[in-house]
Amino acid sequence: MITPRLRAVTAALALTALLAGCAAPAAEPTEAPSATTEAPSATAAPSTPTPSASPADEQDAPSEAPGVTVAPPAPEPPAWSGPSAVDTTDWQTFTMPGGEASFRLPPTWEVRDVNAFAPGTAEPAGYAHVYTDDGEHLLGLHLDAEPWTLRCDGPGVDARVLHEEPVELAIDTPGQLSTEVRFDALGVSGSMSISLTDGRPDAEGCTDSSVDVTSGADGIASVAFGTGSPGPSLTSPPSFAGFSSASRALELVDQDRLAAAWTIVRSLEVHP
Repeated sequence: MITPRLRAVTAALALTALLAGCAAPAAEPTEAPSATTEAPSATAAPSTPTPSASPADEQDAPSEAPGVTVAPPAPEPPAWSGPSAVDTTDWQTFTMPGGEASFRLPPTWEVRDVNAFAPGTAEPAGYAHVYTDDGEHLLGLHLDAEPWTLRCDGPGVDARVLHEEPVELAIDTPGQLSTEVRFDALGVSGSMSISLTDGRPDAEGCTDSSVDVTSGADGIASVAFGTGSPGPSLTSPPSFAGFSSASRALELVDQDRLAAAWTIVRSLEVHP
């Protein structure tokens, strides 16, 4: 008679034998794999490049969110030492009616829209405008018996001086005179400008591009010469306008025309 206790012992022995039978192949002595023949070497270079990363590498690599584009950093303005030198050997000289001012310009360019400076009259302003040989208005000279100022209540202009050099006009001025190449950002685009300035803010707090001359200099009270002077059709000339940034302007502006305009402004002489 098989008692319950005997049945339990018999079942335990049978289970032990079954487990032993299943584990027998793993328990047999086996030779360890050779480090040089079977295991891949950590220092040996593969004979051919791996075409793709392993699944583990793909899991370790950071993933980018779909549909997200990272904007590249804004480019730095290109290195620029200012307008290049211009040979003015054959340039012509223009003198304002009355002889208050003169400047030089290329031999094939023209001076138009000239008005004599006449202090003490109803319209004392004297002006002259430079046009290139293809008809583009480039610069304007303005003489006025009363200093004119820029309005501060208009759209904001982000002005950036790209190049500046001091200049002498042989006249007594309150501030240090200089010629500036600037980038004036307005709205979605901007323009480059060349101006003669003394750098002093006007009565409204805006930086005035005119040069204030001390009283008694034969009635001349302010002088402005550049692409921002008041006068007929004196928006920025096409050669200098329509750029999205200062970097873009320096890349695309006609450098020969820019150098010529710079040289014209710096050739200005005022005769008090």
